[in-house]
Amino acid sequence: MRFFLFILLSFNGLQQSYGQCEPVSAIQEPGFETNVELPFYNSNEGPWLTNDGHIIDDETPHEGDFSFCFANGSISQEFDLLPNTEYLLTFWIKIPANESLSAGVYKSLSNGNVEKITSKRWTETSGWEQVSLPFFIGSDYLDLVLDLGGTNSCIDSFELCIVDS
Repeated sequence: MRFFLFILLSFNGLQQSYGQCEPVSAIQEPGFETNVELPFYNSNEGPWLTNDGHIIDDETPHEGDFSFCFANGSISQEFDLLPNTEYLLTFWIKIPANESLSAGVYKSLSNGNVEKITSKRWTETSGWEQVSLPFFIGSDYLDLVLDLGGTNSCIDSFELCIVDS
């Protein structure tokens, strides 16, 4: 399964809601620590695909040296996952008043369109907050897109896990 990823963080403390989670190391550069050419992320060199509406924050990251901040745009990454599996994507977000951030998992269709599997939207946070996006990959999903975008908001420290039922 091919995915495009935009945002992900750690799932500590979220396991009670979703059962036990087995970490999956499908996401490259989960904390934006390499391929940085301040003030931007170099999407020509790294696994993340970005548009011009972003900066790399080196002053107030959630952890590590950097976080990814949207001016008004999105970020994505392709990766493979197992079919017939329930996943939990967790990440940290920082959103100022009157702004928002959204994430969605979509099935890529052969005609170039997408079909929504799940999506979620978050608004103002008080500093960094951990959020989650659970989703299920069925047997008929070939290429998936995990899409994240926002305005004046930041993301950091991605983690993905398989949820044990």
